[in-house]
Amino acid sequence: MAQTTNVLARPSPVLPSNDDIAQFCLQHDPHPTSVSISCPLPQGGTVWIKFGAFVSLTEAQTQRYVFDRIDPQWSLRVAQVFHEFEKDGVVYIIMEEIQGETVGELGNLEVAVERIACALDEFIRIPPPEGEELGPLGGGLMEHPMFPDIQAATRYESKSALGDHITRILKLTRDRHLDVNFEEDERILWPADFDEANFKFVGDKVYWFHYRNVNILPESFKIHDLTNSHFWISADIGRTYLDLHPATESSTAIVRPLPFLSKQTERTVANAAAIERASIRLWTSGTSSLGLPRAAND
Repeated sequence: MAQTTNVLARPSPVLPSNDDIAQFCLQHDPHPTSVSISCPLPQGGTVWIKFGAFVSLTEAQTQRYVFDRIDPQWSLRVAQVFHEFEKDGVVYIIMEEIQGETVGELGNLEVAVERIACALDEFIRIPPPEGEELGPLGGGLMEHPMFPDIQAATRYESKSALGDHITRILKLTRDRHLDVNFEEDERILWPADFDEANFKFVGDKVYWFHYRNVNILPESFKIHDLTNSHFWISADIGRTYLDLHPATESSTAIVRPLPFLSKQTERTVANAAAIERASIRLWTSGTSSLGLPRAAND
């Protein structure tokens, strides 16, 4: 996708050295897994630093990718990443600090869900890079709640490779009659983590945080995650936008149509059901490698 000058970008501030940043963060938490804190700058102002052993450089790459492709007219916004580095097994992502309202502070959960849904409809319009395999940008193991380890046990070079694994899992269950076929699915950039801590509201804009679980996936995963999610926000989005009804005289509100988010077919709905049954079997087994050939587990 051709890039133009990003009108949302601002000049990067002068940052402390990597060593100074690491020292500041580790004073706050000497053994971080995934922590976010505000860091004052010598020349004034602050930046937001996400750091920890469970933070990845790929997360920073993905956040930059989405930031660079946002339409200024959208409600979706992303904090600008200024710098990232790894030191002694800990990754540090330095980004702009966003002062805004959390989901709870907004004061109206219904409005919060509607605004996040609109931002999600914009998010999935961003095309993934051409030619990349399924999973995180730049390659690697897919991270998704369908896996009990959160992370897949193997890489999926194509939609058919992922579909074959799900089919093998289903053959180990009573749901072997279910089938999955992703060949007609579009590849989308999909954020699987809808924890309410990942959103801030600034005016009419919605800032989306946490890019660790953003993957290139078949669009059937959108249907699955919005109908089988343990996150209340995505579950509410699914109930509202995947089953639209015409407004009636008794309606208290009219749901805004979201064409990208609401798109579904009989095939993607069937695939979503197969994904859920396979996920249940994986979680019952306690391993993400169930159904894989032995060579893929080694």
